[in-house]
Amino acid sequence: MFVLVAVLFFGIAEFCSGRNTSFSCIEREREALLKLKLCFHDPSHMLSSWKGNDCCEWRGVGCDKNGHHVVSIQLKGSIFDQPQLYLIDNVEEVVSSLLMLKYLEHLDLSRNYFNKSLIPHSFGLMKQLRYLNLSHAHFRGRIPSELGNLTRLRVLDLADYYGGALKVDDDIQWISHLSFLQQLDMSGVNLMLASSNLFQVLGMPPLLSWLSLSGCNLKNSHLPSGEMVGGLERSSECSRYELETMDLGENNISGLMPNWLGELKRLIYLNLSSNAFVGPIPSSLGTISSLRELVFQ
Repeated sequence: MFVLVAVLFFGIAEFCSGRNTSFSCIEREREALLKLKLCFHDPSHMLSSWKGNDCCEWRGVGCDKNGHHVVSIQLKGSIFDQPQLYLIDNVEEVVSSLLMLKYLEHLDLSRNYFNKSLIPHSFGLMKQLRYLNLSHAHFRGRIPSELGNLTRLRVLDLADYYGGALKVDDDIQWISHLSFLQQLDMSGVNLMLASSNLFQVLGMPPLLSWLSLSGCNLKNSHLPSGEMVGGLERSSECSRYELETMDLGENNISGLMPNWLGELKRLIYLNLSSNAFVGPIPSSLGTISSLRELVFQ
């Protein structure tokens, strides 16, 4: 009798706590994570907890509270520019493993070493993603336009401070498909060959509030003309009026500082440092009542 009561007690306690260890990890998702683990050399033992049956308890893995599906992988490397995971397999094998996680919404592989691989086109198949961070991960080459298929993205971080190894060619239109995008960081990505309508494309995601294009080899031809801004001013969908942070530092922009900056009425932070601007600061900047930090040098 005592044994039966004890079993019932612990069973009810486990149910009320929301935990059911026999269903705490979907087997096929655990196998996908183990396959992912095999793709890396792990000298810092970041993945040392990736063993046993309950993958929801592994470091860097997050599961939902109901179905116990893997919804988050956070494997950010060291902030001291020392990667913790080193790719030893083909990067396509990494994506192949990730594609087995059908409910994955948050993916952070930043600051690891991907052996100067190209970013696979197959990343564009992970359509549940809301957050994608591949920054400072030693990728190279052209950013695939297939990332435009990730239409649920809120945050996209492709920053690359390792010598401009990532680049965007004339095909930049894919960004316009990210209609839920709120934050975009492409710092250090070579945008020299990007089309002259770059800022028009960046004005299409209606929720974009945070934009960093620092050190992207931008030049005057990439910036909007006064006429284009006037045309966009009549469009209620122009997201540039929603920008709160914009970083254009360390580029090749010269001449007079553009007056259209004063149209960004929600700006809190604006960085224009390390360019070649001359002449007076536009009086239109003084009309941005929300502006808290303005960086010129």
